[in-house]
Amino acid sequence: MVEEVLDLKVRFINNDDADKAALLFMYSEVMRKKKTISRFMNRLRKGSGYSTLCLEFGGEIVGMLMYKHSVPNITIVLLHVDHPFRRNGGGTSMVKFLVDAYERFRIKTSISVLVPELNVQAQKFFRSLNFKGVDIKKDKFGPGNDGYGFVYNTEVSDE
Repeated sequence: MVEEVLDLKVRFINNDDADKAALLFMYSEVMRKKKTISRFMNRLRKGSGYSTLCLEFGGEIVGMLMYKHSVPNITIVLLHVDHPFRRNGGGTSMVKFLVDAYERFRIKTSISVLVPELNVQAQKFFRSLNFKGVDIKKDKFGPGNDGYGFVYNTEVSDE
């Protein structure tokens, strides 16, 4: 059996209409709620306090990671990879890109994410990237679906 390695690239989104349109389409397919789609579009605006990484394959956007910065903390608010491209390292690449950006410049920060209790796959994913479980938010994702908080603290040497 030969394992195919996909040429996936991570980059910050451009503030152009093509990137925004692709991200909006992807988000609307995932969420399907008008209220959250308009909130998402506001978050894409420059100066909103949110930044977005995208995952590309063959020039097409196939994943995204949106995060909010409020120094000294970073909060991942959305991580999505299209189904055909999952389990190929794209999600890992986007999270590591974010972590490396802060560690490379020796910026001490914590990166947090809130994961639905019922999304065990996401919990395992973040644990595999050395995120530590820190708290539980009761019914955050609806009745009986708590939110599990995970945090990664950047490692900054004194060199």
